[in-house]
Amino acid sequence: MNLRGLNCPIFNDNEYPFALTITKDMMRYLKTVCVETLDLSDNGIVDFDENSLLSFDRPECLKHLYFKGNRFAFAYGRQMDELKTFFNKSVALKTFDYSFIPIRYRLFTNDFHDYAQDNHFSNNIIYLPRSLEKLVLGNVFCYDIPRLFFIRRGSNLTYLDVSFSYANNAVIFEGNATYKTETLVLDGHYHITLYTIELVNFINVKTLSWRSARLFYVMHARSDDMFLKRFIALFRKFEYLEYFDFSDNDLYILPENLLNNIYHLSGLSLSRNLFHSVPKVIISQNNIKSLDLGNNLLPTVDYETRVWADSMNQKHGLHFFLNGNAFECNCDNLDFIEWIQETKVNLDNRSYKCTLLNGTVITVLEAYENMHDLFSHCRNSIWLMVSSTLLGTSCIVAVILLLYSKRWNIAIFFYRIFRKIVEKKYGKKYTYDVFVSYGGDCIPWIKNYFIPKLEDEWKLKICVKDRDFYGGESFYDAEAESIENSRHVIFLLTPVFKVSRDCLFEIDRVKHEISMQNIENIIVISKDITLKDIPEGLTHIWNYVLFIQWPEDCNDHDLTWLKLRKWISNDYLY
Repeated sequence: MNLRGLNCPIFNDNEYPFALTITKDMMRYLKTVCVETLDLSDNGIVDFDENSLLSFDRPECLKHLYFKGNRFAFAYGRQMDELKTFFNKSVALKTFDYSFIPIRYRLFTNDFHDYAQDNHFSNNIIYLPRSLEKLVLGNVFCYDIPRLFFIRRGSNLTYLDVSFSYANNAVIFEGNATYKTETLVLDGHYHITLYTIELVNFINVKTLSWRSARLFYVMHARSDDMFLKRFIALFRKFEYLEYFDFSDNDLYILPENLLNNIYHLSGLSLSRNLFHSVPKVIISQNNIKSLDLGNNLLPTVDYETRVWADSMNQKHGLHFFLNGNAFECNCDNLDFIEWIQETKVNLDNRSYKCTLLNGTVITVLEAYENMHDLFSHCRNSIWLMVSSTLLGTSCIVAVILLLYSKRWNIAIFFYRIFRKIVEKKYGKKYTYDVFVSYGGDCIPWIKNYFIPKLEDEWKLKICVKDRDFYGGESFYDAEAESIENSRHVIFLLTPVFKVSRDCLFEIDRVKHEISMQNIENIIVISKDITLKDIPEGLTHIWNYVLFIQWPEDCNDHDLTWLKLRKWISNDYLY
């Protein structure tokens, strides 16, 4: 029975005032009817007399009751008692709509304090029938007395709307129970909900509307924030959520773990927020059919999101709403401009407004159609970037190749620095660069070739016993002191060297200096003798020896000198 708007405000006068009080006489016929649907919305009802508005002879017939858009409250005493009695008898009631009810502003003076002291708290509880499927308490503006609408275990409630209610009303669910609620409308507030999430299991919720609720206070909080933890815990209960609406919440991020364990989400609205990019948590979903990001601050839609949108559209179709964003038409967005016109995704518009670098506002379609004229400079920028990249890469490769070709120079350079530091620290100084141990058959070669090469050409200081030892001191003491004060030792291995007693002493002395770690390199140059003929003493230190077989072919001498110089010269760069 539709009695909506019979008392219209345009007829507001003394005879038909738009401030209606329901009397018993008004209900004398209506109360006798076995009516399933009764709509008394928008009639300016401000009060009702005893046994009038809620008095029905057959309350068990009533299934849908609408009081939307009136101006009456259920006061203490008789009216609350009548409401409780009505709900107890309405065993078939499925819809109760008490929304858009403006009663009074919030009073900061304690007008009801004395009256509330005489009233027990249990009198505020209103038990709703288990048959109720839809409860609408949205947009109630009534700061007077508390009213607690109690949902009992086993309730059939599937739709609950408490949006934008600034009142002392509250909906309480009986704890430790699972409910059939599929639609939650929580627009306008969040605190009470976040404090009571442990009281009820919302596992069956499929549609969630939470608009204009200042959720940015929660979303932008630290990871250890109490409200954020409660918010995430609440979402853990929405395992079968299919659609949610977070519009108009000043959001610019979404927690990365917000949609964990939610695998049935097919639609979401994040319009009228402050997003500068599409949240990554969205493109982790694989069943999205509708996504609303209109009226945000998106300058573009990134490549990853575009690929995801195309895949969703190919899979099951996707409606993507992007109108009202701060799109930019510049060189970085050319791919996005082309995608808008070429994608098969169902967009709400293909002529979104965008801003050029000079501040001119055009449409994306205009940018697409005039791309060559508007963005010709981008190609030059691209080639400049490519050229710069190639040039930079070439320079880097050239430097790497140069460093590689000079790797031994660099190694020796740092080795010298390190050696100087060590020598300075431990006070080690060498008198000679090289001590030469040889037999008598090698003297001409040393005089004519070896000494000129090392001293004159390489500028090394070498110790040759037949030249540098003076008379008047022990020959063996001089040899021992010279070996100790030499950086390197070279043994010229010849047939005479093998039987020389002096050379055997020198080998023993080198063994001692090896144990003292005074010698850097021990080099054996073999001339006219094979390895099997080397003195036995040298075999004991062979692990420390750098060996050179002097070539008979004169063409190979340069390479052999080069190898020797690498081992003993301090200033050699190759």
